[in-house]
Amino acid sequence: NIITYPDRQQKGILRRRTIGEIVEREAIKPKHGALLFRLANYFKSQNILQLGPSMGLSTLYLTSYAPGLRCIALENIPEFASIARIAFEKAARNPVDLRTGTYKELLPQALEEMKQVDFVFFNTLYEQQNNVWLFNECSKHVHDGSVFVFEGIKASRKMREFWKEICSHPEVTVTIDLYSMGIVFFNKKLHKRDYIVYF
Repeated sequence: NIITYPDRQQKGILRRRTIGEIVEREAIKPKHGALLFRLANYFKSQNILQLGPSMGLSTLYLTSYAPGLRCIALENIPEFASIARIAFEKAARNPVDLRTGTYKELLPQALEEMKQVDFVFFNTLYEQQNNVWLFNECSKHVHDGSVFVFEGIKASRKMREFWKEICSHPEVTVTIDLYSMGIVFFNKKLHKRDYIVYF
């Protein structure tokens, strides 16, 4: 099946690729997926929010550690959402509330419904104009045990600047720079630290 979808990097450009080609380009790496699973399992995250589930594989990693989890996934490319929906129907251990539209429209409503977020995965590498807003909105709904994970923190100059801004945010206590991903904690009992770890 050939799918036509808007290019994430070049606005106004349409791409035509097979589902297999899209999955190869967009799906999370198994090593990163395993890390998401371990983090969600370790912190026993119950309210999970994902921005940009893409093919849905990262969402499956996040939500498979136990039954009874709540997950809202927001995707702004309908063609990707349709692929993710198939993946969820076939393999999801927990129901995934997948919503399609712009993040500006979807995020405030999702956060209002969740009240507090335990885990947020930002698969928003190509949302560089919106990333600061997305982070600030989500950070209004954190508690001491909340964990944020960001994909592609070193992928571009803007993403590197965005990561520096996150590290200096007053609500953030500990950050872990894995080069390809970044992990953020908000626990007030922890001393302010920024770690760099080879992963």
